[in-house]
Amino acid sequence: MQKIVKKNSGYILVLTLLITATITILSTYIFNRGIIYMPFTKLMIDQEKAKLLAVSGIQIIASQLTYQEKELKSKEKPAVTDPVSSEKKFLTQILPTLNRWQTFQLKKSIEGIDAQLQVCLMSEEGKINLNKIYDFSQHKFVVREKGKPSWKKILQEICTRIEKVNKGKDLFLSLEKFLSQQNQPLNDITELLISKPFAIFKNNLFYNPPTDSKKEKPQEKSSVYLTDIFTTRSSSELLEPWLFSNSIANLLGLKQAKFGDVRQRKEIVTKLLKNFKKTAKWQQDWNTQLKPIYEKELQSLPQGIDSIFSTTFDPKIFSILSYATVDNITKRLFVIVERIKSSQNGQTVYDIKIRKLYWL
Repeated sequence: MQKIVKKNSGYILVLTLLITATITILSTYIFNRGIIYMPFTKLMIDQEKAKLLAVSGIQIIASQLTYQEKELKSKEKPAVTDPVSSEKKFLTQILPTLNRWQTFQLKKSIEGIDAQLQVCLMSEEGKINLNKIYDFSQHKFVVREKGKPSWKKILQEICTRIEKVNKGKDLFLSLEKFLSQQNQPLNDITELLISKPFAIFKNNLFYNPPTDSKKEKPQEKSSVYLTDIFTTRSSSELLEPWLFSNSIANLLGLKQAKFGDVRQRKEIVTKLLKNFKKTAKWQQDWNTQLKPIYEKELQSLPQGIDSIFSTTFDPKIFSILSYATVDNITKRLFVIVERIKSSQNGQTVYDIKIRKLYWL
């Protein structure tokens, strides 16, 4: 009787296919992970580079704010100087670029990195400090000297103008109600967003300096920004007219910052500072000192608004925007700093301290 023999050699083909499929799956998995990992790693590195570069932008502005007189050699005798010369030189340093971008293109062959850094200097003294003009214990606006318009009247006018520019409604009523519900000064001006009428600022929180008109969106040309109108950090309840924020200038109908006008501003500033006075009377001094900058007569401003203008030039609190772009990654920074005056070895020196920092 013949035996039946079963051949099982076909399993080798199946096993080979299984091994091949497994190797293919593992190779594809590793390849896909590699494809994701490499761009992700570059993204993380670029983000850190942009972050460090944005922080370094603070130092650029700090060097401008802490402008020092040239030290005299030991044998040299100090010359008789104008008592307001330091203020003149300080204004000459910051006024041309105030509220405007300063742009630095970095190259790998020189600075070691291909990147763009943009910095903008602003002054908190040119904004309305709500903490200085409202009494949170009495729940009412601070009473001003007799004959001067009340803060309530001034804010009503400001809010009306904001409504026209940013198309809002009931801003002053909302602001007054919000402040009356607070038992302590505001920590941050963005707290106003709790009030619904202030939602018009949800996309206009921080100042956006002017750029090339060809790239600038139409609505950005006339917008005003919440943190560029109000502040909680200035050193006085009065506004410094030399250093108005761009949004305040907009609301008062004054000439605003423009892209590419720094050189022109330098020429104007150099001429008008010849008449600079540390203590001014704006009814008499506006035309000679500030009209060349803002291109408006004092009489064209809201009646009595000059009563909230500081007459003594002594700014202390400033703010900085710093935007750093590495490849396609941009990091944005908003910083509030204080310019502190002190004496060292018989000379006046300035230092900068960071008071608040926001990553935007």
